[in-house]
Amino acid sequence: MSFHGRYAQFFTTATRSVATQALHYLSGLVQAEHKNIERMTEVVPDAEYQALQHFASHSPWQSQPVMDQVARDGSQLLGGGPDTGLILDETSFEKKGDKSVGVGRQHCGSLGKVENCQVGVFASLVRGSSSVLVEGL
Repeated sequence: MSFHGRYAQFFTTATRSVATQALHYLSGLVQAEHKNIERMTEVVPDAEYQALQHFASHSPWQSQPVMDQVARDGSQLLGGGPDTGLILDETSFEKKGDKSVGVGRQHCGSLGKVENCQVGVFASLVRGSSSVLVEGL
């Protein structure tokens, strides 16, 4: 995946590279209908459950340099035009259970009522009909 190759340098720790696990995770997000480690390993060839779980939950690589590069790439692609803008949006996702970060009974805008959900704030750079996510909190 050439897209992943541009970011592989960021998936390193003090002792090793986790770029392969990052590629498997990215591939799983694209291919799996349900976005959990077990479903991802079912659809991604050569992906191992334990390695992917460790990557997602315990590997000490730093996410901020990846997001900084995504923002730079997005700015290079879409920035600088008179029709370029930064959109900030709060979005909610209905969630069952309480195992995800920030899940609780709260107002869920996508449902229009108080429900068990997760809320995130996202920044997207837009130009015309094109957009790129540059930050998510």
